Order: sequence, then structure tokens, then C-alpha cells
Amino acid sequence: MNSTSDRTTVLQKYGWEASLISIIGVVIATLALVTNRTPLSGSSVDAAGASKIPVPQPTLGRAPGTTTGQSGKVASQERHRADLPVRRSKPPSDPHEVVIGPNSISGRFRLLSIERKKQTSTSDQLTLRVHVISMAFADLVTPFQSTMVEVNLVGHEPIQPQHPFSHPVAAGTEWNQDIDFSIPSGPTLHGAALRIHYYPEAKDIPLDLPLLINTP
Repeated sequence: MNSTSDRTTVLQKYGWEASLISIIGVVIATLALVTNRTPLSGSSVDAAGASKIPVPQPTLGRAPGTTTGQSGKVASQERHRADLPVRRSKPPSDPHEVVIGPNSISGRFRLLSIERKKQTSTSDQLTLRVHVISMAFADLVTPFQSTMVEVNLVGHEPIQPQHPFSHPVAAGTEWNQDIDFSIPSGPTLHGAALRIHYYPEAKDIPLDLPLLINTP
């Protein structure tokens, strides 16, 4: 009787502790189960999300590394180059032609020919044919007279025409003039020039055309 009573007393004394240990065990088991299931749940979500991410597709007809903006810029540059006019070299101006004078009465002067013939034992006659085109405004003229021209030889003073002349060239018309100069018979025409004065300008035309030699 005493043994049974003692066992009952022990169970009553420690029963609540056993219950507490059981409860703690259940809680630990529950936490372990939740902890083990959480990564799996997360992996499922990640996998589902990853399946929805679009995979970039290669772009056809475009060089690698070239974006749409770059391609459009290149095409625009190509079109711009195609639209540019072809640059052509400007033909060289004729050294035997000059334009001189104020715009309202300017003229174009061109040396056409050079003729040299014996005049005396110490002098030659140099005849220059000059073509004048009037660039004057309507109802105006391009003046052309002997005081406007001279021949310059290397090592000599300027030489004036032998005969005076004055021939205004009307707007839109042309004129040929033969001008005679008396020059020393010794010097050549190398480096020589016909100088045309048109106040306040002066321009030179080189006397290097093929020479027409007229001997008596």
C-alpha cells in the first residue's frame, strides 16, 4: 500500500514537468518543420519567377555591339554624304586676263598677241593687241585710253605707248586695240609685263605669249 501511494505521489509531483517537456518538444518539432520548408518554398517562387523572365533574342541584320540609335546615326551620315555636292577644282585663271575698275565701270582686259619688229638700229617696235570687254552698268562705259597702259622691262623705266588713243567701251560691248611701244632692241621680254592702271588699281599681264617676229 505504501509503495502504490508513493508512486502516485511522485506522478502527481512531476506530472506537470512531464507535460511541460512534451509541450516544449512539440514546439521545437514545429519550428524545425517550418524552418526546413521555408527554403523549398522560396526556391519554388524563384523558379516560377525565373520562368517568366524574357530571354533576349539576337537582332538580325545588325552588327554586334551596334544599337538602334547608332545604326540610325550611321545611316543618316551616309545619306548626308550622298547629298553633298561633288567638289570640283576651280580652273586656273588666265594670267593674260585681268578684271579691273570700279564695279559700275569695270572692264575685262586680255592680251591676245605680241609682235616685235625692228624699228631703228637701237630700237624695236612692240605691238600688243588687247581685247577689252566692258562690264559697266547699263548706259555707262568702260574707259580705255593710252594713259592707262605701259610696258615694264626688267632694268628699264616704264615705257608709254607711242601713239595716244582714247576709246570708251560701251556697256555690253567689246573692243580690240593695237598698242605700239618703242623698246630697246637689246633686252628680251623675259620678266616683262603690260601694266594696266585703273585708278587706284594697277594690274600686270606677263608678256610671255609666243612672239611674232616681223623682220623687214
